[in-house]
Amino acid sequence: MNWSETCHVAEKDLPTRFISFCTLMLLCFVAFGMTGCVSMNIWRHREPPLAKADPPLSPKSSAEEILARVNENAYSEYSPNGLKSYRCDDVKVRMKGVPAPMRASIVVEAPRNLRLRVANPLTGGDAVDLGSNDQEFWFWAKDSQPANVLVCSHDQIAVATKVTTLPLPFRPDWLMEVMGVAPISGSGYEIRRMNQRSPIVELVSVQRTPDQNPVRRIVKVDMGHGVVLEHRIEAMDGKMIAKATLSRHFLDPETRLILPRQISIDWPAAEQVLALSLEFTSVDFNSPAQSVAMWTVPNLPDYPVFDIGAYAVRQLGNQHHDPANPHAGDTGIAGRAKIEDDSGTEDDSTDSNENVITEAGAWSDAPLPLDTIDRPTQTASMQKEQPDSPELPEDSPTDDGAAELPPDNARPFPE
Repeated sequence: MNWSETCHVAEKDLPTRFISFCTLMLLCFVAFGMTGCVSMNIWRHREPPLAKADPPLSPKSSAEEILARVNENAYSEYSPNGLKSYRCDDVKVRMKGVPAPMRASIVVEAPRNLRLRVANPLTGGDAVDLGSNDQEFWFWAKDSQPANVLVCSHDQIAVATKVTTLPLPFRPDWLMEVMGVAPISGSGYEIRRMNQRSPIVELVSVQRTPDQNPVRRIVKVDMGHGVVLEHRIEAMDGKMIAKATLSRHFLDPETRLILPRQISIDWPAAEQVLALSLEFTSVDFNSPAQSVAMWTVPNLPDYPVFDIGAYAVRQLGNQHHDPANPHAGDTGIAGRAKIEDDSGTEDDSTDSNENVITEAGAWSDAPLPLDTIDRPTQTASMQKEQPDSPELPEDSPTDDGAAELPPDNARPFPE
């Protein structure tokens, strides 16, 4: 398929391609949101019990105090010793429905840098290359059709959504928060409890997605241990959009950072439940900064780059062109494929329109009042106990010594 054919069928293919792209993107981003200490092999050994938060959080702690405590685990200007980066060159990824584990390598660095390479289980060569930097994220699969490296600017997610019905209503920063290398953002959180004596609470804030739709951001926290158990995004009618469940938390004795060994992801928009289990041999924790090449879109022979954000801009008549996007409009950049309009005429101009509108893809920083938007009194998750995590493959690794957290009502606060 030549580029002319590719561009003319792009509108039909983009939703399917981008859904698959974002499904795997979410899978991989969230799957690796767990880390270890420098070059450690403790994942293979029995884990000590998870320590209580020190000093313990009071049952009367405010939402701000709870967030401040859990955010101490992630790197920020207020927590310079928090989790900032990690690298693992020998990762086994187990996914529900996939009989054999997939071997991969991953490098993560706050605030948005990520590089994941998944090996072909038969040949050992690269089968998937997925990455992100401060400006954009990309995805390449060896057997993808059409054969492209797909890219999209972080700031053009909202624009791409208008054209491709992209089922990714949240910013990539949310994924980095789930992974633990970025503090939980937002304000206006309120506390909700399923049991007044339970140390398990939900922090709820109503915010807007990049396409300006209001949603609930929910963070489930174990106040007794000071750890996050769940990140969730719900529509205002209570319908779940995405959920990441963190379990088997471990306290690293060297860094005193709390690390989840397992994350399960449920994404109804992808029409499937992604159940994951990871095996680490050694992890370089808070390792030295990586080279620029690590965070650069790969230049692969026979796989031209297709900029989904630029395509969306073209379909919208450049009304949402973002001058800050290094690949918006068209390519003029080595390795970037030209995008043709419906008439088949190539357009190499990136600055022909002076009256352009910049549309950022980030959530609105200003929270929406919880009581000003119609919503059910309780979400479905608050009306009944949380279901068990999706079943993992039978050969998933287990560890009888893992520091599992008991149910919500198992550790009541003293009266």
